[in-house]
Amino acid sequence: GVQVAHSTQGFKLNGAVVDHSVTIAYTYDNGVYTLYRTGTTSGTTADGLPIHHEASYTTTWEPQGRCATRNGSSDTTLENREFSRQIDGYERCGVGLLGCPSAGTFVLSRPRLDVQIHFDGGRSYDLVVNGRTFSNRSILWCIPN
Repeated sequence: GVQVAHSTQGFKLNGAVVDHSVTIAYTYDNGVYTLYRTGTTSGTTADGLPIHHEASYTTTWEPQGRCATRNGSSDTTLENREFSRQIDGYERCGVGLLGCPSAGTFVLSRPRLDVQIHFDGGRSYDLVVNGRTFSNRSILWCIPN
């Protein structure tokens, strides 16, 4: 496999100062390509308030079945605002860029807001917002496998 690491300290942007590091690793095993990505950013805003972001994701590509999968999470704090994202078992197979997801869950969380999107195949998904479920929502732009 191949691994690439990048880091910077004291990077300045619009008065904010951050340290950033990311590592990306590529592997190929038994016909499956895998990308591992981890990263951390931390620092302060121009007003001296905290900035912090951590992310870790794994993406696979299996060319025989043309299947892409993704799993991972990230957490972000900017000043006093928090946000997290989780991707579990996301999968798309057999079709190009407009293919429908065949499985997986996305979770987006903030204080007082929790959004979940559940894909079970085809052109529909379930949306859950703060515990309230909206079933069989339609993905108009995707082409079912």
